[in-house]
Amino acid sequence: MASMLKPDLASNGAAGAAAAAAAAVVVVVVVVVVVVVVAVQSSSSNRKGGNTNSNSSSLVVVVVVVVVVVVAVVVVVVVVVVVVVVVVVLVVVVKAVVELSRPTK
Repeated sequence: MASMLKPDLASNGAAGAAAAAAAAVVVVVVVVVVVVVVAVQSSSSNRKGGNTNSNSSSLVVVVVVVVVVVVAVVVVVVVVVVVVVVVVVLVVVVKAVVELSRPTK
């Protein structure tokens, strides 16, 4: 019976790892897109000759983007930690159930 449960636990761990990897890929893509957008905006404002008003507004955009990226990274980390904790709790519960269900000799 215990050998039948091990593949399920392994697949749960693999699913959690896959979810974490997918979340990491999403974060990396978002960061790359943000960096490209900020670079394009800063180069276009430099080409215009850039008055102080556009420079301050682009600074606000950069600050907002950085805050959004930091919040996204924190959310991803929290989700990964929750997934890992849930998997660990499930493993402990399943092991306890298997131990309790064994006939005593």
